[in-house]
Amino acid sequence: MFLKPAVVRAIDKSAVNRKLYLNILREYADGYQPEMPFEIAEQYLLKMDRLCEKHQVRLHLLSGPVCESKTEYMKSLEQIWQSGPLSVRFPDFFSSIEYYSVDRAEDGTHFSGAYAKQKSMNKKIKKIVAGTDLKDQLRYQ
Repeated sequence: MFLKPAVVRAIDKSAVNRKLYLNILREYADGYQPEMPFEIAEQYLLKMDRLCEKHQVRLHLLSGPVCESKTEYMKSLEQIWQSGPLSVRFPDFFSSIEYYSVDRAEDGTHFSGAYAKQKSMNKKIKKIVAGTDLKDQLRYQ
């Protein structure tokens, strides 16, 4: 079913459909299982970091906001993070996490209602960037 052109187009054109499809694959497929949660991220983030360094660009890794319902899960991920090479290159990643209250997310994960509107998202992004030295470094040359 998922190889039919109409289904492929529907999945490809929608981030939500893509996420649902990938979750279904992860849940029900008997395929590759990573040894640790950051295996693929580690591979690509370190490659991106090397490319940025080669071109004299500094790569920053900041977390998106996380629902308070995921606090314990994030703590367990942080312990795994600390044992890998990403923690050396991005030591402040977990301290960059801004937790938001459960009442802002109907499903306990994703923003909903007024909090999911672009204007609200822009405020969150500005707040995250304001907590770093990125704001002073962002410029177009």
